[in-house]
Amino acid sequence: MKQLFLIFAVLISTCTFAQNRLSPSGRMFFQELQKIEIQQEGSFQTMPQNFQERYDLTYFKGQWHIGTLVLVTPDFDAAEFEALGIEAGEKLASMYAIHVSLKNFKRLIDLPGVVYIECGSGIEPNLERARQGTRADSVHLGLGNLAMPYKGKDVIVAVIDWGYDYTHPVFYDSLMQNYRVKRAWDQNKTSGPAPDGFTFGTEYIGKDELLAAGEDTLYVFGPGSHATHVSGIAGGAGAQTKYWGMAPECDLVFVSLKRDDASFVAAVNYIHNYAKSVGKRYVVNMSIGNHSGPHDGSTLRNRAMDSLAINGGVFVASAGNNGGQTFHLQHKFPNQDTLITEVPNANGLSGYWGESINIWADSGKSFSIQLELADANNTPVYQSPWYATMDNLSISDTLYKMDGDTFLLNLVSEEINYLNGKPNLLFASRKLGDKRLILRVKGSGNTHLWHVAQLNNRVTNWGQPLKAGYPGAVQGDGHYGVGGPPGVGKKVITVASYLAEATLPNGNTALGTLSSYSSEGPTQDERQKPDIAAPGESVLSSVNSYDPDPGIVQETVEFNGRTYSFVRYSGTSMSAPATSGIVALMLQANRFLTADDIKEMLIASARLDKNTGEIGPNGDLFWGFGKVNAYAAVRMAEIRTGNQKIVETAPFRFYPNPVIHAKLTIDTESPLNLRIIDMHGKEVKAFDLVAGNTQLDLSGLAQGAYLMEWQSGNSIGFEKLILP
Repeated sequence: MKQLFLIFAVLISTCTFAQNRLSPSGRMFFQELQKIEIQQEGSFQTMPQNFQERYDLTYFKGQWHIGTLVLVTPDFDAAEFEALGIEAGEKLASMYAIHVSLKNFKRLIDLPGVVYIECGSGIEPNLERARQGTRADSVHLGLGNLAMPYKGKDVIVAVIDWGYDYTHPVFYDSLMQNYRVKRAWDQNKTSGPAPDGFTFGTEYIGKDELLAAGEDTLYVFGPGSHATHVSGIAGGAGAQTKYWGMAPECDLVFVSLKRDDASFVAAVNYIHNYAKSVGKRYVVNMSIGNHSGPHDGSTLRNRAMDSLAINGGVFVASAGNNGGQTFHLQHKFPNQDTLITEVPNANGLSGYWGESINIWADSGKSFSIQLELADANNTPVYQSPWYATMDNLSISDTLYKMDGDTFLLNLVSEEINYLNGKPNLLFASRKLGDKRLILRVKGSGNTHLWHVAQLNNRVTNWGQPLKAGYPGAVQGDGHYGVGGPPGVGKKVITVASYLAEATLPNGNTALGTLSSYSSEGPTQDERQKPDIAAPGESVLSSVNSYDPDPGIVQETVEFNGRTYSFVRYSGTSMSAPATSGIVALMLQANRFLTADDIKEMLIASARLDKNTGEIGPNGDLFWGFGKVNAYAAVRMAEIRTGNQKIVETAPFRFYPNPVIHAKLTIDTESPLNLRIIDMHGKEVKAFDLVAGNTQLDLSGLAQGAYLMEWQSGNSIGFEKLILP
């Protein structure tokens, strides 16, 4: 008979009503906090370091605090926070971004008028030949029919990230004379002063303060160059090398993010407030993400971005780097059957703690899970009870301990999430020994689960496999792999990655293929993601001169007595800033564009080629709607400034497409002006057509994709042509 050592679950005594005010990751935080409170007999003075780092706690005024987002009723009085020693902080619609002391966290949950609290879900950077690939070089030169060259002047490119070198010469103008970083907020530096209206972090304003600071605060990711590389792609001016970014004349604003929920909303508010104060448009780059939420754009952080997008902000996010990872499963439970999969340990990761599984189902449905430990012969040595969403569980337990094997479980379940009405279950498990972890799920309706690695100090966004080796078990897939909260946002432009094309000596192009790591859509609520693709593989850009190991240096420059380097990185972290910089070019061309306008134009102008293949009106789950085309997008932005109207559907017929034997037939009832433009923005053919049926001769044009710009009266539009 097996000898089991069981510590029964610590079932949180808080009532279900109060518990369901917390996000799933917030409930996980709260149950760990209660264990610490019991161990320390009510004191929160000594926090375990891993707990501090995992939830990004802040120590000030003699107490530990956690950043939270609080959704309140319309009649809520912010004075209610005062009794808890909470400064109300930033308010966005009916949401507050606050930092609450740990000793008052339970009182916050019970506070009348508090509807929902989101906390505990950290964010990670999405890291794993760009201007020509995007055609931004044509925009910089003002080619084609553009009114002028555009380089992002008087537009703010804001970057939320980690690993800034404020002194890097790419953040000056092209002559390395005028410094373009207007301000930075290091949310992790405690010395202050905080920005006006905020209670934490340190703000630097102007060249002198930023150069004196040098770099942002060392963070849980260790020394890094992620932010410096990303910012160089979006808005670097090259430091008199050829490695300049998409919007080399833009203004720059940097935020070094605390990973808690409140700090993210504070960051986007900070950017919005600054842009409003100087009367400039802005785009926010977010090469960050996680897999802790519902993947449907319903979180409070998503609501914050949606609200600011309606009020002038433009948000761009990386799709994530879990392409090819079998870390997701979807099951529709048609006959009350059981889904079985194996959850292996993530071996070889520095600081590895265990596994994190996040599960959501359709509104009005429910599900249960069971965990099993099996030996190498597939013989079970332990089976847990079934844990149900309808039971609203909070569990922290050692389930198994024998002969050197130990299995720990932290689990929360929820029958109905306040924000989207969906049942969910989140668990983190730690398995020591050689037993295999088997997960069973049974329920009703459509259910999704995601598996990522958890380190000692944080939950990562690194997808980990789900395996089929156990009898009846199924392997995971890479579907629904775009990370949140930014990447799945409803008003966010989400960017996939591809390897930029290279021009061969014979004039043909090579490469241009999708990056194997680029995450696959759609969102959990079946919206198309990603939206667009941009170069993100092996991109050469600036790195942090304070980083002791930035990678293999390709080129260096000397500036102000210091050596600065350029290194190749890959990831959707690199494709997102390429798109953010292009958005800045569009906003320079037309500052009145809305976030919806910009997304529509990027989609409508996206280019196709032999690598993307034909993409229909509903998009592609890897490529989005194709490769970003800066020239066509900026041209569309220009047109919106005049009295001409962009029309999505051409008022004429054209065929065949792809073009056969270089002959294109146009059938129109009205006169037309047609311009055929290659993907570098160069006009290669032009036609003035009368009403009727006309056959155009496109002979002499090379194989590839072209843009057909047409004008009829005050209407104008674009169509894509393929010459095979």
